[in-house]
Amino acid sequence: MPQCLKCHLSFSVDSKDKKILDRLDVSEPQLCFEHSLQHRMLFRNERHLYRRNCGLCGKSILSVYSQHSPATVYCRPCWYSDNWDALQYGRDYDAKRPFFEQIGELIRQVPHFNLWQVGRNENCEYTNAIINSKDCYLTFSCLEGVGCIYCEQVGFCRDCVDCFLIDNSELLYDCVITRDSYASAFLTRCEKCSSCYLGRHLFDCQDCFGSVNLRHKRFYWYNEPLVEEEYRRRLTEALRNRESFDIHRRRFAEHQKQFPLEYARNRASENITGQEINKCRNIRRCILLENCDNCSESHDIWNSKDCYRTNHTEVLENSYEVSSAVHVTNARFSFITEESSFLDYCYSCYTSTQLFGCVGLRGKKFCILNKQYEEKSYQTLRAQIIAAMKTNDEWGKFFPPQYSLQAYNDTIAYRHFPLTKEQVSIFGMRWEDDQGGIRDKETLSVERVPTAISETSASITKEILRCVSCGLNYRIQLKELQVLQSVRLSVPTECHECRFRKRFYDRTYIARLYERQCNCDHAHDFHKAQRCPNRFFTAYSQDRSEKIFCSPCFQEEIF
Repeated sequence: MPQCLKCHLSFSVDSKDKKILDRLDVSEPQLCFEHSLQHRMLFRNERHLYRRNCGLCGKSILSVYSQHSPATVYCRPCWYSDNWDALQYGRDYDAKRPFFEQIGELIRQVPHFNLWQVGRNENCEYTNAIINSKDCYLTFSCLEGVGCIYCEQVGFCRDCVDCFLIDNSELLYDCVITRDSYASAFLTRCEKCSSCYLGRHLFDCQDCFGSVNLRHKRFYWYNEPLVEEEYRRRLTEALRNRESFDIHRRRFAEHQKQFPLEYARNRASENITGQEINKCRNIRRCILLENCDNCSESHDIWNSKDCYRTNHTEVLENSYEVSSAVHVTNARFSFITEESSFLDYCYSCYTSTQLFGCVGLRGKKFCILNKQYEEKSYQTLRAQIIAAMKTNDEWGKFFPPQYSLQAYNDTIAYRHFPLTKEQVSIFGMRWEDDQGGIRDKETLSVERVPTAISETSASITKEILRCVSCGLNYRIQLKELQVLQSVRLSVPTECHECRFRKRFYDRTYIARLYERQCNCDHAHDFHKAQRCPNRFFTAYSQDRSEKIFCSPCFQEEIF
């Protein structure tokens, strides 16, 4: 069994994964699943934006690269213009030097665009990793969203605020892992719900408040049925102002502890292990997959097939160690690619094929280190480089961490695999000491912020507020206010970053899988023993307080 170079623990490689590796001419990995994922994630910054100037036209722009990043950054119009050519940075391969040194130099020298925005996006200047969206603000990793504010990882949603991992929904506020829902707030792991508040694992419910593990219910209050008139009366009182709703938030935090959690929310799938798997088959140790087949140890990928150790991709096929790709086939060890095929060690390349060690190319073919070759010469040199990389123990590894253009605490790796500044330095990466933000410019003290949404006028959007948690200044956006008015909730007294951190760490899970045993100790027809013997992989670690049940035990408890 291979042994991870980082944690020194042994790990196995599934026979189906070995077939993918053989097909791609790659030996078994040298990092375990978690450290491999961390390695790719430390190249991806989704939500930390900085003000800097375009390196070509000089215009002030927002960018995922801070002023301290070694990256050369162009605005998107300049990057896609004919005013420069990435081939001008091409160089000959030097057989006397490690390949990673040469591609590392190219990554730093070739210009990068400021934000990753795909397709047609309208009025989405303050967004990143967004596809075909409109009127979104500080929303990240979004597919075809409209009017979404302070959201991340959302698909086909409209007028949602402060949400994470939601799909096909409208008018949601502070919802997590929720889909096909409408006009609700503070839901977690819910589906097909409307007009619900403070719910967990609800399915096809309407007008439910503070309830857990319900199916096809209406007018339930903390899991107890009410007549409509009494439910409406209690709801009006609960939503009267911030203080009254906060009382229920604290009550719900205690109420939900008595109910079990299903180990994973996997739907319409077969032969799988992992978390949040939907409409998939033949999946091994994956998290957040939709409509995939024969994929392994991957995170947040859609409509993909025959992929091993990939993350944040859509329509990817026959690929290994690839991050942030859209419509790509036959790729290895590459980051940020679109509409391309047969790529190795490519960084930010588009509508291209047969590239090796290239950065920033568009519409190119048979290039190595950004230099153009004839097909025969390309194939010969490519084989020579791969042979040298195998000798130097480079082949099969993703780009080294020191070639990331991001500071570690700006990347998504930091939230899933937190490190201290000192640990990051040993890791060979930067740390961003100044992540932006303004202080001491507030025009309205927290004491004067209205506690009831009925008393809050549109003038609040012109005020500057102070976060009660971190002290940074923030503003209420007009769309945010309109959604709050729709769900009858008071404006927040924390900035959007503090709200996101609470949402992520309190109500979701980091991208790791743990093997554990079902916590059910109730006798069922399928287990007579005091405790269910079923074991499974779940994103809920052993040290969490929730009771985690296998699917049969969970369904028995609900029905």
